[in-house]
Amino acid sequence: MLRVVFDTNVWVSLAITPEGTCGELLRRLVTAGGEVFTSDVLLNELVRVVRRKLRYSDDEVRDLVDFV
Repeated sequence: MLRVVFDTNVWVSLAITPEGTCGELLRRLVTAGGEVFTSDVLLNELVRVVRRKLRYSDDEVRDLVDFV
């Protein structure tokens, strides 16, 4: 089984363009039965980045973190 940790940049790219390369990578991983791992450090960085760069609202941030 394939196990991966996506960098924050992958999640940001996925949030911006779900149908793009990162979205395809995630779909293929899940279809193949792979697992995605994360950490509190990565999630905290993701929250900071999407609030600052993408100007996500609290609800949007919560939805993204729940998805990850």
